[in-house]
Amino acid sequence: MKVHDDSKVAAQQLEAFFLRQLLAEARPQGGAIDGGFAGDTFKSMLDEAIADKMTAAGGIGMSSMFAKQLGKAEEVSPGGGLPPAALPMPPSQLGPEIEGAPRLVLPVVGRASSGYGMRNDPIKHAAILHPGFDLAAPTGTPVGAAAGGKVTHAGPAGTYGNLVTVRHENGYETRYAHLSAVTVKEGDQVQPGQQVGAVGTTGYSTGPHLHFEVRHEGKSIDPAPLLPLNRSDARTNR
Repeated sequence: MKVHDDSKVAAQQLEAFFLRQLLAEARPQGGAIDGGFAGDTFKSMLDEAIADKMTAAGGIGMSSMFAKQLGKAEEVSPGGGLPPAALPMPPSQLGPEIEGAPRLVLPVVGRASSGYGMRNDPIKHAAILHPGFDLAAPTGTPVGAAAGGKVTHAGPAGTYGNLVTVRHENGYETRYAHLSAVTVKEGDQVQPGQQVGAVGTTGYSTGPHLHFEVRHEGKSIDPAPLLPLNRSDARTNR
């Protein structure tokens, strides 16, 4: 029963995510609420609310299709890691190909809530560099590795709360912070989409979300260009 329930929840999350994308793309540009912090925030909240309501009311049939495929995938899943039913994003949906960088899958089904760069810190109320990309999602939502690699940290890490760090080729690493649970250990080899933890609000956090970082040779870089996002998804509140 738990396998079936997990497949159903994951399928509904995927359908809600795709509905939010469709609503954002279908929205005409211009109008009274277009542009600016307030306009983008309102539109993002509206799209999220509509998508969630549509999914809860039965959606458009996508969740049933997803659930069937996810359920089959679980039946043949090898031991260890997370079965494909709970993948945050199908590994076939890769981010742009950029020379030297790993091609990434979206680590969690969530709403882009804060982007990389200078912003007014919500706790310190001062301009500060935000070195990652935040995706808001309910506590417990599965978080998957954005690319294959080796786990170099899995556990508490100060203001990051519970943190997983995965090292990739060519000096790249990804970080997954504020987790409510960690499902890997240091030294593990993970595949793209394999669960590494669950969304939470541990550490320096004001609410449940995934703080996702990409670093190259130890320095943080903007993750957005590497992720499979459309322009609407990439709009963030800073």
